Amino acid sequence: MDGTSTDNSDWTGASTAAIGKVVTTGEAATDRKPAVAPIHDGSITAGHDGTSRATVVNTIASMPLIVSYMNAHSLCATDKIPANATGGVFSSNFTGNSGS
Repeated sequence: MDGTSTDNSDWTGASTAAIGKVVTTGEAATDRKPAVAPIHDGSITAGHDGTSRATVVNTIASMPLIVSYMNAHSLCATDKIPANATGGVFSSNFTGNSGS
């Protein structure tokens, strides 16, 4: 993993389609936020929960779009977070929620 983070922008109130688009194609920088790189081998996609009901619903609904893109581009998922990608939120020995 290269630790590049792709922010799915769900926290902005984005629609399901907009979340899928920003994750799979990226997004140019604006006055409000920096550019977002599209998902790629080694990147990490950041999603948010709990900011609103719409955020939760749209984030969940965007997953099939994102997973289809990942499948079409031979990308996979993991629950392992490398130390260089935690942003200090998780301890360096955090292994995700899989029980591993």
